[in-house]
Amino acid sequence: MSQVYDSTKSRKGKHLNYEERIKLEALKKLGLKPAEIGKQLGG
Repeated sequence: MSQVYDSTKSRKGKHLNYEERIKLEALKKLGLKPAEIGKQLGG
């Protein structure tokens, strides 16, 4: 069985990688709302 790599378009229930965690932390410090952060991270 071969693995198919998903794009970041459908991220529901996926874990964040290190770069995404850093970006999330920076966006939270800027005061963005969770929905806005989700859009920035590709949600």
